[in-house]
Amino acid sequence: EDEVKIANMLPATPEEIAGKTGKPVDKVNSMLAELFKKGGIFESSKGYRPARDIIQLHDATGSDVRSDGVWGRDLLDAWWDFSENELYKDVAKWAKDFVKPASRVIPSRASIADPGKLMPDEDIEGIIDSTTRIAVVKCPCRRMAQKCDRPLEVCLQLNKGAEYTIKRGSGREVSKEEAKKILRTAAEGGLVHSVGHTAGVGHNICNCCPDCCIFMEPWLTNGVVEKGIAKSRFEAKVDAMPLRGNRDGKGRRQKEDEGRRHSCKMLRLRCLRRSMHRRFNQALRGAGIQQGLNAEHGNAEGRAGRACPSFYLQGLAIATMMSGGRWGISASRSPCR
Repeated sequence: EDEVKIANMLPATPEEIAGKTGKPVDKVNSMLAELFKKGGIFESSKGYRPARDIIQLHDATGSDVRSDGVWGRDLLDAWWDFSENELYKDVAKWAKDFVKPASRVIPSRASIADPGKLMPDEDIEGIIDSTTRIAVVKCPCRRMAQKCDRPLEVCLQLNKGAEYTIKRGSGREVSKEEAKKILRTAAEGGLVHSVGHTAGVGHNICNCCPDCCIFMEPWLTNGVVEKGIAKSRFEAKVDAMPLRGNRDGKGRRQKEDEGRRHSCKMLRLRCLRRSMHRRFNQALRGAGIQQGLNAEHGNAEGRAGRACPSFYLQGLAIATMMSGGRWGISASRSPCR
């Protein structure tokens, strides 16, 4: 209760707060330091101040895993309940009034065929190289939402943002090389790089997903994402060539590219179709009835790709019966399907 009263007095000097509360200055300083550590207040050139906005408070308190030891999931769940029922609606409304987007997407470097074409403000590794200090924290949005299992420790704090994180103890300092590795891990995990839509290097690089992000989720849901996030000038293209499926740490196949499965299925179907034509034509010739089918339907071999399903069924039934089923062809299946 005392901490709440002191926080509501900010901005103010410790001496001013001590005069209003009757508490010793040392005690006030101790309480302010504890509030800072919890992410409830922030430092400025004139001393401590309240959060600049609700998003700053959301990120500061939600990213600090130390609070889990005190609150368990209570704090994160309270944030999530508030976000879903109130905050998301406000975030969507803010975007409608934006003169320009608040953030911008940075393309994954691995997806750019020629990184030399990247401009300085869209080169994610170039942004890292230009920083003086870097820290990483766990993503507050996905800690609260818990809608995916993508990498968590990927929220990068830069320069003053890193200094704040390190001083407060809510994250850990990382080298530029480790930061680049984190970005690659984020991109491989399907996360989107974004930064503040301002000139120069901002205070953080967000690596989040549309399901959990405090900005992307409400903006996408309410159809205002283009008002909120500036697009990259690169256009994504999906390679239609077959891809190998990913494997997890145990060597099991996690997923297989749909295009590969479709391509293989169609290839097998075409091969099966040709094989079926050859086989039942051979059987029909052997039975001396090829001429009759040709007269009624046209040449079976020449019409292989255009024969109707009923013709397939008739021919396959005859071929299967006459072969004694040794080809393993079922008359109930049609390659036209």
